[in-house]
Amino acid sequence: MLKLNDQFNSVSFLDKVQIGKLNFYPIKFDLKEIPKNLKSLDELFDLDLLKVTELSDEGVVSRVEVHNDSEFNLLILDGEAIKGAKQNRIAEKSVIIPPFSAEIIPVNCVEKSRWNYNESAEFSKSDFVLSPKIRETKASLMKNKEEASIQSNVWDGIDELSVKLDSSSHTNDLGEILNKSRFSSDFDYFDKLSDKDFNGYIVQGAGRSFIEVFFSKETCKSNVKKSLNGWLADSDESLSEDLSTNQPLYNFLESQWEKENSIGIEKNYSSDQKHNGRSVFFENKLIHAYYYI
Repeated sequence: MLKLNDQFNSVSFLDKVQIGKLNFYPIKFDLKEIPKNLKSLDELFDLDLLKVTELSDEGVVSRVEVHNDSEFNLLILDGEAIKGAKQNRIAEKSVIIPPFSAEIIPVNCVEKSRWNYNESAEFSKSDFVLSPKIRETKASLMKNKEEASIQSNVWDGIDELSVKLDSSSHTNDLGEILNKSRFSSDFDYFDKLSDKDFNGYIVQGAGRSFIEVFFSKETCKSNVKKSLNGWLADSDESLSEDLSTNQPLYNFLESQWEKENSIGIEKNYSSDQKHNGRSVFFENKLIHAYYYI
């Protein structure tokens, strides 16, 4: 068993930020140790040191191959999307791939009605991640060893969002549905957050409230920017009353986590059933965690 509290020197809240109907509580987690030589998916795509492809010309919906052609350890986050090849996908779990190596990773389709090469046979970075409600369902199914049910539940969740948002895509693509929706933020809300010093947060009002932390503020803010449309899409119609944040934070810091199977050189953990949390570590240092309150 593992406790997250051991990873931090201190934790402090910043002032709440209103994002549409959501309450966003920025948090500064002072980590005892921060891993070196770690780059994100987007960073290596931008450096042209990463290639992600289908397994073959025929392809496999649930797997893609990732080639890390850099001197850095590559971080792929749970729920992070890639687009292109035969259909857009999201990473089923967090993975860290060592320098100059390749790995086949598990993914889920978020574009049900396309199975053909579009503009490129390779994947590229995207501007969205899996929305909170669908991510929690995925986490619960993974905890219960029901991986075979994840894909159909992801598709069901996308269909429900399309109806709720009155936003369609001819290929049932989650990214297009979010970007075309009436909740699309065009990142206006990100201007409220870009200058703040935080590497974690609590989001209230996008379904079940959740807390999330990243090893760096740059990685955190990049994820926030990609997440905004999904958070707003999952939001309720009415503003939520302010959350009492101290107890959820305490529960998160004192929570118990069990080790799960990993794909690369990372270590993946899952929280208790009640909270549907997932975390990833590298060299015994916390990289990312989310925890539904």
